[in-house]
Amino acid sequence: MKQNAIILVCVAIFGTSHLTADHNGAHIMQAVYEQGRTHFNQQSDVELVIQDAKQRKRIRHFKLLYKVMSGESRSLIRFYRPTTVKGTGLLSVINDAAGVETKQWLYFPSFRSVSQLNTENRHESFMGSDFTNADIAGRKPSEDTHQIMTKKDGTTIVQSIPHNKKDPYSRIVSHIIDKIKVAKRIEFYDQDGQPLKTLYAKKIKKYDGMYVVIHAVMVNHRTKGSTKVRKQTVDVQNKINAQKLSTLALKTR
Repeated sequence: MKQNAIILVCVAIFGTSHLTADHNGAHIMQAVYEQGRTHFNQQSDVELVIQDAKQRKRIRHFKLLYKVMSGESRSLIRFYRPTTVKGTGLLSVINDAAGVETKQWLYFPSFRSVSQLNTENRHESFMGSDFTNADIAGRKPSEDTHQIMTKKDGTTIVQSIPHNKKDPYSRIVSHIIDKIKVAKRIEFYDQDGQPLKTLYAKKIKKYDGMYVVIHAVMVNHRTKGSTKVRKQTVDVQNKINAQKLSTLALKTR
């Protein structure tokens, strides 16, 4: 998840609060987006725990590289444990320009080839987890129309409506901690307006002025499963060579 990543109930649950001007909601979501890009180089060791409705677990470990570059940001995930998924990688490139779709490439060692994901593939499950490949890349604020639903106890709740009518989410509701500009909860609705899944930030830690969610849980309301993400290490000091975030690097173990 991008170091920043991701992760909805009816308006009525928030009482009688009205929706305020769109530009205010957009301003808040842009601030959240930029907070996660405070450091241009970020790398982590991550544990992924996928649990189904019967409490059966699958545990995966991967390294995450993230770099903010001129006009775009890139992230590369490479699994290193267990051996059944070792070497599998996902490269995401987010262009800063509005209207430009995020691009993603997937590498499976068994096929020894890199495949670019189409729009449909991007909305499929990421390695059997409750995150989609697109969730892993993260959303640009320009992809949605944002409205403030309410403010309470140091939290601002923002509803985001995707511009793309084919987006799998009809709306996304983010609970933003005002002081640090981090979402403590993100609720996703399906195209029928029903709650699909909810992302909870369980632990947040500050690294050289940037707040990072180091433990999060995505709960799937449809399957009753969940996926836990734990960042076991976070490095924002060492510069990452841009060549390490390319389709060529994706094939290099």
